[in-house]
Amino acid sequence: MNIRALLPALLLCASAPAQTPPLATTDPLGRSTPRGAVVNFLRAAHEGNYRRAMEYLEAPTRRQTAEQLATVLDRTASLDLNRISNAPEGDVTDLADPDRERIGVVQTRQHSLDLVLRRTSVNGARAWVFAAATLDGIPEIAADLGPNWIEAALPEAIAGQEWMGIEVWRILAALILFPLAAGVAWLVSWIALKIVTTAARHTRTSVDDALAALLAGPLWLFAAVLLFHAGMLFVGFPLLVRQRIGQFELVLGVLAICWFLLRLVDFASAQTRQVLVRTNRVAAISVVPLGRRIVKIAVLIVGVLAILDNAGFDLKAVLTGLGVGGIAIALAAQRTLENVFGGVAIVIDQPVRVGDFCKFAESVGTVEDIGLRSTRVRTLDRTIISVPNGHLSTVSIENFGPREKLWFHPVLRLRLDSTAEQVRQVLDNIGAVLGGHPKLEKGARVRFVGFAPDAINLEVFAYVATADYDEFLAIQEDLLFKMMAIVTEAGTSLAPPTQTNFITRNRSL
Repeated sequence: MNIRALLPALLLCASAPAQTPPLATTDPLGRSTPRGAVVNFLRAAHEGNYRRAMEYLEAPTRRQTAEQLATVLDRTASLDLNRISNAPEGDVTDLADPDRERIGVVQTRQHSLDLVLRRTSVNGARAWVFAAATLDGIPEIAADLGPNWIEAALPEAIAGQEWMGIEVWRILAALILFPLAAGVAWLVSWIALKIVTTAARHTRTSVDDALAALLAGPLWLFAAVLLFHAGMLFVGFPLLVRQRIGQFELVLGVLAICWFLLRLVDFASAQTRQVLVRTNRVAAISVVPLGRRIVKIAVLIVGVLAILDNAGFDLKAVLTGLGVGGIAIALAAQRTLENVFGGVAIVIDQPVRVGDFCKFAESVGTVEDIGLRSTRVRTLDRTIISVPNGHLSTVSIENFGPREKLWFHPVLRLRLDSTAEQVRQVLDNIGAVLGGHPKLEKGARVRFVGFAPDAINLEVFAYVATADYDEFLAIQEDLLFKMMAIVTEAGTSLAPPTQTNFITRNRSL
């Protein structure tokens, strides 16, 4: 072995720095994010494990400070855990100090204190803890808050009883508060609606009366949620419990608002339909049902997003997921989307409207509904055909609904042996009937248009001034009878279909 060649390699290995184990990236106590630090501190405090709770405070601290901090957080009504950043880097908008996170403020009659977290390094991991400046002001805030007066008035035997970490008296108070809030909310909403309806009766319009009726149910539910929330703050539930109850309250509040908005959409669509009928804008009526459905879907989507936002979901991630999921759904539901866009095209272009009698492909009937996916047509056999909008938007549609007059266009076939005088007499008499009829438009005419192999053709061209098909059939029947009489009076008749065969004995032919 060449020692001289090996010696530089040994010296290089000796001079290289020693490899160190990688730093931990996550904190075992859940302090990697500001929200995780606050939530896990409260959990430890509510479990009575203040030794672990002190790990979330910037040293040096005492057990009493952890107890007072938990009390202050539970008594702080303005603190919303879902508004605290759940990212390891915290709120990136605070560029003054990236290792400092202000999560809220506590105000009493005498003092005001900012609740601040600081990011430090604990056992090689980055962790968020309550800042020392915040902990120094906690004793003064705790002294200002004082004990809950309800808890102070209760006997110690009742006040000290707990169930699942919550005082029994608070649970009983919540059970009593729920029906109490519902009853008081019903009374308050009833009185408010009585006042509104009484005032609405003295107005000239009936719209405010209808709006007052729409408020009845949603107003009661919304008032019940507000009263129950105020009672929860008065009882003083712990912050974590109050947060869960607050999510349930928000769901009910969003339901109340969506309930009212859905009612309002139905009312607005009905009013719009009446206005369109009153102003004789029938063409736009078919847009109302589709518009109502689209607005309702939008209201429900906004309500769901509001609930998800309150539950702590990242709306950016949700919307991004919806975008990716929307692409996948679009690929999997091409036919459905084709029908939806076809329905939108039908509503915008309006080749047919609800109530129109039309013909498309081999079907004839009256349009009864234009939906998002299909259009329903009532046939002459009184059956319902559901035609996909995607197909309906690509076929030729003959719409009989917009007709303001009907075409009368028979062709009279006189016998070939009719004389010129007979033909002229028929033309003059039919022209007189057409010109003197009150339901035919000016310009009605009859003309000798040529010879057929077996008849003399007379063409009648006239428009009947009616859109009622039954009335048109009656007028057409009367005119045809008069034309038959005119042909008979002229000494001729209508030509039946004939064929002439020539027979000869001439062999050369």
